[in-house]
Amino acid sequence: VVRLLNSSSGLLARAGSNTPMLLLLDDLHWGDEGSFSLLDYISRSIAKIPLVVVGTYRNTKLDHSPKLAATLDSCTRLHVLQPLYLGSLSPAAAAEMIADLSGREPPNHVLEVIYSGSEGNPFFIEELFHHLAERGKLVDSSGEFNRDLNLHDIGASESLKLVIGQRLARLSDQTRKLLETAAVVGRSSTFAMFAASADSNED
Repeated sequence: VVRLLNSSSGLLARAGSNTPMLLLLDDLHWGDEGSFSLLDYISRSIAKIPLVVVGTYRNTKLDHSPKLAATLDSCTRLHVLQPLYLGSLSPAAAAEMIADLSGREPPNHVLEVIYSGSEGNPFFIEELFHHLAERGKLVDSSGEFNRDLNLHDIGASESLKLVIGQRLARLSDQTRKLLETAAVVGRSSTFAMFAASADSNED
């Protein structure tokens, strides 16, 4: 294993001898133990290599990936980690994304419906856009954006249902029950009303 790690580090060093390199690692939360061992090894010698590693991961899944959490902790202690937390897109950025997806500038009412249904989450924006397009809700018979589009037309695509279902499956029955109650109560509620609706103790 050590020989393999040395060989991989040496390969990067030789490849970067002529020009700096950028290594992009997507979805680190799905990485395996071998990948994290290599990343940890590279982080210990990265000061000697003209290399920048950019890794993306969902911080909500750190609890389910202890090896990723350990690797991030190691990189932090080595002072080679610079965290960058990505929040939701602004309405203007979401408008640019929808324009790229549709190939034209969308009207404000389309932006408002998709943004309110996605809250600026890029994955949700794309999924909702394709979902509406596939269901024939996005444009009318003349090919223009549907002026009657509303939030009730959105529904949820199968891929969104799958992602949400996978996240809910990891929760306890009691937690899922509370989330079901919260979904009915809505975004704003007093604690007393929520507790009474959930039929559960305060803890």
